[in-house]
Amino acid sequence: MKNIIESFISIQGEGLRTGRLTLFIRLSGCNLRCVFRNSAGKVTSCCDTPYASFEASSESKYTDDDVIKMFTDNPQVKDVVITGGEPLLNQTSLEEFIKKLRKVRENFVLTIETNGTFVPTDYLLEQVDLWSVSPKLASSTPTVKDGKKYGV
Repeated sequence: MKNIIESFISIQGEGLRTGRLTLFIRLSGCNLRCVFRNSAGKVTSCCDTPYASFEASSESKYTDDDVIKMFTDNPQVKDVVITGGEPLLNQTSLEEFIKKLRKVRENFVLTIETNGTFVPTDYLLEQVDLWSVSPKLASSTPTVKDGKKYGV
């Protein structure tokens, strides 16, 4: 994949898989530009990972081989999380990457974190064990004024 901007091993701190040693893979690029407002309508924050969304890099910091080596060198890792940005932007390259991971080790739990705006391919539905979907409300969409302020 050409947009891997982070890859590291850590302990999962959220959801059903909390406490498990996990390989995290962050992809750059997102189809949304979320701006969050409080009840008074004041902007309180932007995307929690602007370097993967607002200021998305088109250049990978890691190659597929870098990540595969990290996975191979750490057989104790039984969970993989692919996050973003939005991982489902390029499902074809995501499928190819997952095939490479499955060649290294078939038995691991694969989670994809998504904003839920794309329908996954049949292959992804078969391969992904856990979908972590974070739907966005209309209030998280920037206004024209916000767009100018945040350059989106």
